[in-house]
Amino acid sequence: KIPAASLSVEHADMLERFQQRNQSMEIFLYMEAQTLPDVVAYNLVAEIEGSTLPNETVLVSGHLDSWDVGQ
Repeated sequence: KIPAASLSVEHADMLERFQQRNQSMEIFLYMEAQTLPDVVAYNLVAEIEGSTLPNETVLVSGHLDSWDVGQ
């Protein structure tokens, strides 16, 4: 488990402006974590035989995820 914190775009821009002006800053974070139970996940596997090279294989993979910083 790796501790991580999220910032909104506006707050990240504000911190960047502080940094560009060489302004010092202190950041205090209070964070909590939770481990959620496992869930059922699904994968799609399909095979389409080609007409020109039926013994050749092409693998296509992708990742779909959703995550929100809470803006």
